[in-house]
Amino acid sequence: MSPDDYGRIAEFDALFVRETTSVNHHTYRFASRGESEGLVVVDDAESIIRCGNKVYLFELAKRLD
Repeated sequence: MSPDDYGRIAEFDALFVRETTSVNHHTYRFASRGESEGLVVVDDAESIIRCGNKVYLFELAKRLD
């Protein structure tokens, strides 16, 4: 898929994002749209937000210690 395939998301059963992810990247839009269409999404929008948040990751790592 490419960014031009955004309008085709509903044609699929699932979305497996294997590209750079960030909230300012087209992959975040694809993940959000896929979730709203009811697709199974790997690298879902919430995970993209969490993994891009260094404070969240730091706090998570502290809890694992």
